[in-house]
Formats: sequence, C-alpha cells, structure tokens
Amino acid sequence: MPRYYIPKDEFRIIDKADIIPYVNEAKTVDMSRLIMTVWLTGSRISEVIELTGRKIKIDHDKKDITFTINAKKHGKQGFPSFNFDDVFIMDLIPFFQSCGNDQRIFPFSKRYYQKNLLYLNKVIHDNDTTKYITFHQLRHSRLTHLSRVLRAFPEELKSWTGHQSNAFEQYFSPRRVDRFRGHVSD
Repeated sequence: MPRYYIPKDEFRIIDKADIIPYVNEAKTVDMSRLIMTVWLTGSRISEVIELTGRKIKIDHDKKDITFTINAKKHGKQGFPSFNFDDVFIMDLIPFFQSCGNDQRIFPFSKRYYQKNLLYLNKVIHDNDTTKYITFHQLRHSRLTHLSRVLRAFPEELKSWTGHQSNAFEQYFSPRRVDRFRGHVSD
C-alpha cells in the first residue's frame, strides 16, 4: 500500500483530472462511485462505506444533494452538499437512487476497496509509486482545496466533515499568524 502520511511540503491537491483515470479504469460501478464520493465529500473511506440511502438527500426541485456523514474519531455529523451542476454528481444520483433506504450503498469492506485502489494505481501508474493515491489523500486533497483555495472557515470545515478537533483545521488552513508575517513591527 502507498504510504498514508505525506509531509506538508510534498503534499499536492489531487483534482478531478487526477482521479478521472481511476473512475474510468475501475472494474465495478461501485468502486468508481466510491472514488467520486470520497473525493467530493472529503470523508474517510470508513465514513463513506457506511452511507445508506437514508443518509443521502436528493432534492430535484432545488437541484442539490446532501450527504449525512457520521464522522469517525469522536466527531459528530457532517453535511457536505452539492449542486447538480457537477458531472460526478449527475453520475452519482442514479447510482444512489438505485439503493434502498437501509441498504449500504458500498457493500464491501474498507480493505476490499483499498486493495482495488492499489490495483488501479498499478494499472494507471505501473510501478511509479510516487504517483499512487490513497483514499486518505483524496480526503486531505478535498479539505485542503476547500480551506486554501475556496477559503473555507474552520467552522465551515467542521460543518462539512463533522470533525471537532482544532488541530484538524490547522492542518488544512493556513495559520493565521502567517498572514501577518513581516507586517507587524515591535
């Protein structure tokens, strides 16, 4: 398996173009939809595989979809929400609607999906393990994008993920003191 921890100076945001080959090469529909869901929501794989039809609200009138994610590691519930204007969302809606309310959408174990992702890494990048991705990197990429590119506030990240830790938001958000560096004199 690829390493899970990547030093901050080596970290790069994995964008949609980076995961499209994974979505296209996945052997099963549920694997491709899982990759999309983890990347879109920024949730842990263990949180996404617990999703049921009841935890996904699709509002065709408002043209949006909201997930209810039960955060792991002493968290609460997170509520990532999206408009229908994204291609991934349009692919996910019929897939989610085909599942029952109490049925798990992604029926296999975390380890099963991790093995499939490793297989996809090998198919797409051969033996260049520096280009391999993990579900954890997809999570961190999305949350880093929300905080650094879209400038989400820590409270918004907490609402999105259900996470409660201050250390969590400091990892993704630029530290506030960095914004004042060189501008404050004694």
